Amino acid sequence: MSGTGSTDPRHGTARLSVLAAQVRPLLSTAENRILDDAVQRTRQGQLRVLVVGEAKRGKSTLVNRLFGTELLPTGALPVTSVATVATVGTDRSAGVRYLDGHEQLIDTEEITRFVSQRENPDNRMGVDHVHLTAPSAVLPDGIQVVDTPGTGSVHTANTEESARAQATVDLALFVVAADPPISAAELSLVDDVMTTASASAIVINKIDLVPAAEVPRIVEFTREAIAGVLESPPVLFPTSLRQPGAPTELATWLSGHIDAHGTRDIQNSTARVLRRHATSALDGLRVRQHLLRQSQRQQADTVEALRQILTRAQASSSTAADHIRGERDRVLRQLNDDHEHAVAEARMAIGREAALPLTTTDPPEEATARRRTELSALTGEYCAVWFDSLGPRLEQAMRDAAGQALGELREQLRQARQAAERTLDLPLSDVDEPEPPTPPRLPHIAPTDSAVWHELVTGTLVKQLPRGARRQRLQRRLRTWGPDRAAQAFGKARASLQQWLYDTALTYDHSLVAIHRTQLAALEEGIDHVRQHSSDSDTAAQCTALTTQIHRLEHVLAELDTVRAPEFAGEHSTRTPGNRQLPGNE
Repeated sequence: MSGTGSTDPRHGTARLSVLAAQVRPLLSTAENRILDDAVQRTRQGQLRVLVVGEAKRGKSTLVNRLFGTELLPTGALPVTSVATVATVGTDRSAGVRYLDGHEQLIDTEEITRFVSQRENPDNRMGVDHVHLTAPSAVLPDGIQVVDTPGTGSVHTANTEESARAQATVDLALFVVAADPPISAAELSLVDDVMTTASASAIVINKIDLVPAAEVPRIVEFTREAIAGVLESPPVLFPTSLRQPGAPTELATWLSGHIDAHGTRDIQNSTARVLRRHATSALDGLRVRQHLLRQSQRQQADTVEALRQILTRAQASSSTAADHIRGERDRVLRQLNDDHEHAVAEARMAIGREAALPLTTTDPPEEATARRRTELSALTGEYCAVWFDSLGPRLEQAMRDAAGQALGELREQLRQARQAAERTLDLPLSDVDEPEPPTPPRLPHIAPTDSAVWHELVTGTLVKQLPRGARRQRLQRRLRTWGPDRAAQAFGKARASLQQWLYDTALTYDHSLVAIHRTQLAALEEGIDHVRQHSSDSDTAAQCTALTTQIHRLEHVLAELDTVRAPEFAGEHSTRTPGNRQLPGNE
C-alpha cells in the first residue's frame, strides 16, 4: 500500500508509535485496547475496512460477496450480535476472542454459534469478536473486513456492540437500502464513524426492490444527503447483494483505493484515535490538578459547587428529553384522532362507490376487476391527500419542539461549563459541539392491491352459477372489500407515520445525549477521580505527577499537529466542524 506522497510512511508510523506510548499510561484499559489495536495495525500496514449500517441492510451479505463464500450467517431477522473480523489470507481458520481476554480456536463452520443473535442473544457469551482468515479473489491479502451488528435494531446490545467496533476504522463501507431511503439515524452513523475513518463509500443495496426508473432518483437523494456529512463528494455504489458474485464496481474501487491510499488512511485514522483520547484525558487531568491544589475545605466546597452545576445540567438534559417525548406523544394523539376521522370519511365515500351497480354488458369478473382498480385508485387518492396534509404539520411540530429543546439545552450546558470554569478558575478545552441532527424524512406511501381478493373470489365463485348470480355475489363482496381496503390503506399510512415519530424522537434524544457528553464528560470524570482519591495524603506528589502528565499530553497534541501537516493531508478529509448542512435543515 502507498498513498503518503514523497514522505516515507515508516517515519509517520514510528512517530505515531512513540506518541501513543506516551499517552498509553494515562488511558483506561478499554481505551488502551482501542489505541493498541490501531497502532499495531499501523505498524503492520493492515488496513481495516468497517462494514457498518442499520439492521437488515445487507452488511453480512456484502462481506460474503467480497470473500466469495458464505462466511457469515444471514437471514430475514437481525442476525449479527458481535463483530466479526475477516482477514484476507490463503488459509481458512477461525477463532474467538472473549471480553476477558482469552481466545479459543474454532472451526469456520462454528462461527454462527458465536456471532448470531439466535445462538448468542445480546452477546451473552461475552465475545469480544470473532476473527477468521479466508481467501478473496477481489481484495488484497492482509486486509481486514469487519462486519458489525446492525444499529437501530430492537436488540439494544447489538447497537452497543456496533458502536464498540467503530472505535478503530480506516475505511468505512456504509450499507444503506434503496427502500426505505437513507434516514437521519444513518446520517448520524456516518457522521460518528467519519470522526475516525479516513475514507468511505456508500453501498445502496436492494435496488432490485424498487422500479428501475426510481434508482437514479434514489442515488441522487442519497448523494445529496451524504454530501451534508462528508466534505468530499461521496462514492456511491447502487447494487443488489442478493445477486451472486461480488459487486464488481465496488470491489474494483476498494482494491484501487487501498493500493493508492491505504497507508495514509491507516495513519490518519490512528492519529485521530490518539488525538481524541489525548484531548479527553487532558481536560480531566487539569481539573484533577486544580482541585488537588486546594485545601481540603476548599476542595470539598469546589466539588460540591461543581456537583450542583452538573446536577442542574443533568436536570436540564432530562427536561429537554421530556419535552421532546411529550411533544411526540401529543403529536401521536393528534395523528390517531386525525386518522379515525379520515378513515370514517374514506370508508363512507368508498362504500358509496363500491355500492354502484356493476355493468351488465361485460362478464361480472371483468366488471369487478375494473371496479376494484377504480376503488384502489380512489382509496390511494384519499389516503395521499390526508397523508400529505397531516405529515408536514406533524413534522413541523416535532421540528419546533426539538429546536426549542436543543437550543435551550445548548445554552444551559454552555452556562454550566462557564460556571465550572469560574468555580475552578480554570479554562476548559474547547469542544466540538455535535452537529445539529437531521430528522428522518417523512415516509412515502404507496398503497397496493389487497392480496386476499383473489382468494375471496375463487373461494366463493361457482362456475356453474348464472351470470346474474355471480354478479350479485361479487357486488356484495365489493361493498365489504371497498371500505375495508380504505381502512387498510389508512392503517398502513398511520403506522408509517407512527414509526417516523418514534424514529424522529429517538434521533433528537441521541443528539441530547451527545451534546451533554461532549460538553461535560471531562468535568465529570475529573470530579469523580478527585472524590475517589481525596483521602490520599501526598497531594503534592500527585500534583507534580499530574503536571508531568499534562505536559506530556500537550506535547503529544502539538506533535500530532506537525505529524498531520504534510503526511496526513489529503483529499479524503471528512468535514469541518459546524459546516454541516443536511436536507431538511436549510
